[in-house]
Amino acid sequence: MGMSQLEGRTGPVGTALSGGIRELDLTLVRPTNYTDDGYPIRVRVGIIRSNTLTQMGALARDLVSYPFFRDLPVKVRLIDEAIQRVPVKDIIKRSRVPGVKSMVMIVGAQTNQYPRAQDIASWFLPHKIPVLIGGFHVSGMLAMVGLTADLRAALCRGIILVAGEVEGERLPSIVEDVLRGQARPLYNFLNPTPDLLNLPTPRLTKADLKGFASPYSTIDTGRGCVFTCEFCTIINVQGRTMRCREPEQVVEFVRRNYREVGVEHSFFTDDNIARNPRWRELFAGLIRLREEEGIPFTFMMQSDLAARKIPPGDFFVLAARAGCNQVFFGVESVNRDNLRSQGKFQNRVSEYNDLVDHLHGLGIVCHAGYILGLPFDTKASIKEDVAQLQQIGFDSASFYILTPLPAQWITSDGGGSAGGWRMTSTRTIRPTSRSRRTGWLRRN
Repeated sequence: MGMSQLEGRTGPVGTALSGGIRELDLTLVRPTNYTDDGYPIRVRVGIIRSNTLTQMGALARDLVSYPFFRDLPVKVRLIDEAIQRVPVKDIIKRSRVPGVKSMVMIVGAQTNQYPRAQDIASWFLPHKIPVLIGGFHVSGMLAMVGLTADLRAALCRGIILVAGEVEGERLPSIVEDVLRGQARPLYNFLNPTPDLLNLPTPRLTKADLKGFASPYSTIDTGRGCVFTCEFCTIINVQGRTMRCREPEQVVEFVRRNYREVGVEHSFFTDDNIARNPRWRELFAGLIRLREEEGIPFTFMMQSDLAARKIPPGDFFVLAARAGCNQVFFGVESVNRDNLRSQGKFQNRVSEYNDLVDHLHGLGIVCHAGYILGLPFDTKASIKEDVAQLQQIGFDSASFYILTPLPAQWITSDGGGSAGGWRMTSTRTIRPTSRSRRTGWLRRN
């Protein structure tokens, strides 16, 4: 059924069913990205589930709790394109069944995935299947640059763009607009950010874990970051005011997935869990799970390097008791001039050795996130810095090449001017924003 059936009715339509829709067929796709030669990257076995895809699936399945979708069958299909193929023919065939309304949502698209997201959209738009694209590219561009040429091109093609977070009544309102034939071309939810208390949490099944090396789960216990690092998009998209889920809800998520699916490990995807205002309650609940209920749960988290200073200094001690066995630190650089240039004042290089020793004493693995191409980097200094990382004792590291945002140039004085897709490397893992006096590092 097309949108015209709802549009053609006089007066407001109370529910989707009363408007003639008999089933909602939703396909959520986390897009892959392309190789330098233009081939989509796929792997036989995934490492860990996309948290955005997982959480969006929970929100999509929760649509039935809203009045407009009452009694409407909602089919939700989750596709991680890194390990799965989008069932294009099945989606198109299903959309032609009388009474079925199909939609495709491309979720969590980062800058290096955005070209692929547009290509996926092109498979469905000719068949009048609505396509929505959201994620950090759309959100980051609108928050930090504005409506860039690539976003305008998507709107001209009929793609619906969604910026910001869609918890609360936001996703239901978008889907209802689409079903009523009243969809806006752009939904900007960047400000204000939504409350995260009592949101639906993902309920995993064994089928959800198929195709992944280990049965890991993911969840964000909170969002936002209190710091002002210049290269970071988190604070521009999720804000600097910390928001968090109800701690007991996260504990129940862990308990339920262990009992129902056997999941014993999770990645808490918060950008900085140490600044979650209720981290102590969360850790206390996880400690009870482990020590009183005997659930052998472990988790990986992300934290700032100053978290050990949170009074009374027991953050990592409690984290270890709660099951933390690995921490991702945004080290970014061991060059003090680089850190100052990016406003990363909380990172004190002189304290790294003691911090790593402290965590190793608790049985916690330390992973360093490191940016190459910051203002004071040279080829020679990078080699020295990597050697220093090893000397400090970080167990592993991820390296990211500083990359200007699309439609901006990075110049020696930090200025920006309009341009196209100017990137240092097409293999960039995490795009970063414009910084002062930024130099260039190219892969040979």
